[in-house]
Amino acid sequence: MFVVSKVAAEHKTYQEAKDSIDQTLETMGLDYLDMMITHSPQPWDKVNQSDDRYFEGNQEALRALEDAYKEGK
Repeated sequence: MFVVSKVAAEHKTYQEAKDSIDQTLETMGLDYLDMMITHSPQPWDKVNQSDDRYFEGNQEALRALEDAYKEGK
């Protein structure tokens, strides 16, 4: 089995993304996921409604994903 989940599109800070990863693991009762991705580069209520591509927020979410990977999550 290959288990995949996503960080919600609205989570654009390091802490929000980290909490999302931890909550997903807890909810699923797992120690790690095979893949965790960012759901969307823009929050859902902003998709195609704004020129803001949330570059900094997406970098923070990616940093949380990288740290989770390094921690073996």
